Amino acid sequence: MSQRYAMMEEIKEQGDLLRSIFEKRDVLCADFISLCQKHSFKKILFVGNGSPYYAGCTLRFAAEKFLKAEAEAVFAGMFHNHTDFNISGKFQPEEILLVCPAESGHSRGQVDAARRAKVQGISVMSTTLNPKGVLARTSDVILAKPGKHEVAMAATKGQTMAIFMILLNFLEAAYHTGKLSRAEYDRYIQACENLPGNV
Repeated sequence: MSQRYAMMEEIKEQGDLLRSIFEKRDVLCADFISLCQKHSFKKILFVGNGSPYYAGCTLRFAAEKFLKAEAEAVFAGMFHNHTDFNISGKFQPEEILLVCPAESGHSRGQVDAARRAKVQGISVMSTTLNPKGVLARTSDVILAKPGKHEVAMAATKGQTMAIFMILLNFLEAAYHTGKLSRAEYDRYIQACENLPGNV
């Protein structure tokens, strides 16, 4: 890959990668659907720094709309030092989901949050390029991103993959747990199918 055009080449790959994710969504979403059939999540917390944090800011609306849960995104450092999963005390651990939209799966803030979650009996979902890494080993649901680490300084592809993978999981779980009607599901899944051609 040419260094000069690295970012453009990374962007050009996104359509095919998104299409591959969509076509494999039955396998991609199976673990999360199973988890949601066992747990009725009422609070979803997204933790990360930089792009993973902003991915969480975007995905919180999908969590609220599809899974009917309270959702928020928190910077990893802020979460580690100033807050917790259940400040109000109104949720049981099995009603809380931590989502870490990660890249390498080694970022300390996300790993620390996942470890805290596991100690408290809270489920963890993560995206990562390293499905055998430390974050993945601490996760109940591991969404392994296709592709490789980006060469371009301004990374875009990895977080695009993370957002799409988590969105599909929320959508499929909502439908399979009765939170979305068939008509609603068909409308959203058609939009997701169309997405790769519009990147």
